Amino acid sequence: MPRPPVAVALEPGASAYAALRVAADVALRHGCPLRAYALCEGVAPTLRALRRVKLAGRRRGLEVSFVSLEGTLLDVSRAASDARLLVVGRARTPGSPGLKRRLLLGSLLRASGPPLLVVPGRTRPLGERVLLVSSGDGSAALDGFYETVKPLVVRVSVLRFLTRAGLQLDRLLDDSIEGALAWDERIIHADEGHDEGDAILAAAARLHPTLVAIARAARGPGFAALIAPEAADRVICQVPGPVLVARSLAEPVSLPVAV
Repeated sequence: MPRPPVAVALEPGASAYAALRVAADVALRHGCPLRAYALCEGVAPTLRALRRVKLAGRRRGLEVSFVSLEGTLLDVSRAASDARLLVVGRARTPGSPGLKRRLLLGSLLRASGPPLLVVPGRTRPLGERVLLVSSGDGSAALDGFYETVKPLVVRVSVLRFLTRAGLQLDRLLDDSIEGALAWDERIIHADEGHDEGDAILAAAARLHPTLVAIARAARGPGFAALIAPEAADRVICQVPGPVLVARSLAEPVSLPVAV
């Protein structure tokens, strides 16, 4: 059975090479192929980097493929629906993403598909310190998210943000961190007046994580990222390191029944 690949979007800009490097590292950790999607305009420097990744991959057993695509990151997301992870750069220019980019990232967060990893221009090794955020939802829809996280965890801090009293703790999260060398945990209750985005940003400022992983898909239309941003929208724009976010699963296609 084919192994789902790690997919990466190659775009012009400072964060494209970092996204490619991180995607190759994750693919090696998972023992799966790397598939690169080039959005056709102006990616020559990153394509040269891709050739270097291919050469290095041969020595380390990494299978690398390349797809040329016209369109936007949303088209990449649809094309990569069979991937275990989609990796994209945070911004085309150094610094925080602008208005147009924030809208695009917000639409990506709300599109169905594999977990989304947003990478800034420079990163440290992902697993040095993972801040893993759970809202208590242990549904099977998060299987793919936690399977992606598990090989990345070395040291982990768990932030359980419980949205209502009596919510079951997330057992999938516990399974994903069982191999961590070190971990600590904090539980925050929304009904005590806390805001999830503020809680994540405060924890990130204190811990300086190399990866923030949020186990909850964003909801609503893409423009909600601008007018009513959720925690994930705020975190991908304000945290200096990579951010991994769960997304909703694609709805199964209902075919008409022959009569």
